[in-house]
Amino acid sequence: FSKIYWENYIAAIQEFMQSEHEIRGFYVGPTYEDVQQLQAEEHALWPYKALAGAFSAAFSLLTCFLLLGVRARIRRQQRIPPSCCGEAMDDCCLAFCCTPCETCR
Repeated sequence: FSKIYWENYIAAIQEFMQSEHEIRGFYVGPTYEDVQQLQAEEHALWPYKALAGAFSAAFSLLTCFLLLGVRARIRRQQRIPPSCCGEAMDDCCLAFCCTPCETCR
């Protein structure tokens, strides 16, 4: 590594050691106030995380229904019989549980 890298590395370590962190034996970690602040920031983000989860679930369901429709159409066009559970259930199970396999087919 270059001399500048090591100088920056040492400066960062020195700055960290001089910050408001407690030193307990050989452990250097955040103070109680730091943890409380991080938890408060994390708690403030829950609406965004919930919204992201809802969008993710909706996208997953949309992808599943899209794959179900495409699979059913291809099976009808090529006259492929269902494998085990009947027409609709077979398409649904395979589209939901085996999405990568069905996409490759």
